[in-house]
Amino acid sequence: PPVFKEHVVVYGPRDRKMDFSIRRDNDLFIVDSSDLEKLVGRTNFDQDDAVKRFQTILRRSGVDDALRSAGAKNGDQIQIADMVFDFVD
Repeated sequence: PPVFKEHVVVYGPRDRKMDFSIRRDNDLFIVDSSDLEKLVGRTNFDQDDAVKRFQTILRRSGVDDALRSAGAKNGDQIQIADMVFDFVD
């Protein structure tokens, strides 16, 4: 009989820096980035796993740290494209 070898391929988010800028409009932090706008469009925010992946990408790409440096605190409103969410520190 034929012998099959098992191959395991692991996929995960890449650690890469994305081009983005952060500006503030009163109490709203607005993140401008074409990469992140595409990510928002591809993410199903009704699924917990998709939200966790989105959060991981923001953290690994440096967006979370940049928001903290810009003064964002737990509960502040963040906008990326047409998505507005609370910053969780």
